[in-house]
Amino acid sequence: MVVLLAGTIGEYLFQVNRQSLFTVIRTRPNAVGKMGLFSRKQGHTENRWTDRMGHLVKAIERSAPRNYREDRESFYYNYHMMGLYRKPLEGLLETIGQSIRMEEIGEDVVCSLFLKLKDFYDPRGKMALSEAMEDPQLRRRLQQVLLVFYNRKDVDMARIWDYLQRLNG
Repeated sequence: MVVLLAGTIGEYLFQVNRQSLFTVIRTRPNAVGKMGLFSRKQGHTENRWTDRMGHLVKAIERSAPRNYREDRESFYYNYHMMGLYRKPLEGLLETIGQSIRMEEIGEDVVCSLFLKLKDFYDPRGKMALSEAMEDPQLRRRLQQVLLVFYNRKDVDMARIWDYLQRLNG
């Protein structure tokens, strides 16, 4: 409850009824946060997104190599804080989570990972597929994903290039 009091010089002072503020904080502890007192919906959506990311990361971490955990956190999981990267990151992590337990990484897995990586590193969709296939940095990132998430050192750039040529044609 906010009460508006008029001052003598024309300035306005706001006095917050402390009892009602503490009641809100006590009954809804998750509401205290970034505009949580005023917008209940935002916190709910944020919690849902955080829960979804937590499930994806747990599923991946069960099978992913332990020695690359810091790389995964700094290069991929850390992007969940940026709104622009949330949807592409979720798609990339879902694709990785579905294929991480496979023994053989085949052409279809590499091509789907490449498409998800393209979406992740180009969230506004300005790069065409042919441009993305020609981009050596994106192919290098694909090789890094295969190493960091799958511990696959045997997939070299020539093999990735062959898979991507089949994707194009």
